Amino acid sequence: MKSPSRISPSGPKIDSSIGSDFSVRFFQQGVAAILIGLVTFLVVIRITAPEQTLRMVAPASGILLMGVIWWLIGRGRLQAAAILFASGAWLVAGAICVFYNGVHSAIVIVFPLLIVYAGWAISLRAAAVFTGLTVAFLIGLVAAEVLGTLPPP
Repeated sequence: MKSPSRISPSGPKIDSSIGSDFSVRFFQQGVAAILIGLVTFLVVIRITAPEQTLRMVAPASGILLMGVIWWLIGRGRLQAAAILFASGAWLVAGAICVFYNGVHSAIVIVFPLLIVYAGWAISLRAAAVFTGLTVAFLIGLVAAEVLGTLPPP
């Protein structure tokens, strides 16, 4: 039986060529595109409806989240960036479902995509966790809709 390899006291070393990998560049470009979209959304809200400042909370928090993910990718912490991306997107989709029409909102299509992404980028165990959370969340949304406890859209 082989002994497990040890990680050096200074932490794991990241290969310097990891930044040139296609999937890493694609991940960075995707995060950059989301950042540009969030900034554009903030500008549009500020120009068209300056009195509705509460609508700026979600895009501003999304900018913070994507900034942290960008920083993690730059530091070579791809696993942490993928976990933060998937869980952050899951929480945002869930919040949108709660406040905008429950299971009838169009954002529910994101949940299966996040499950596939979690299985691909993180692990199959993470995909199973996201699947369980999604099923429990959707059952809760249906129950809240039947009971009439969802906030009005």
